[in-house]
Amino acid sequence: MAQQSMMIMRKVITIAIKGMRTSLDKPLNIQVM
Repeated sequence: MAQQSMMIMRKVITIAIKGMRTSLDKPLNIQVM
């Protein structure tokens, strides 16, 4: 159970990091929205 929760947390963190990177790489799109 502990290992599965760690895997899920890592996946969520990686997705969040990817989202942050994409938002930082495309600030103009965020301003338009």
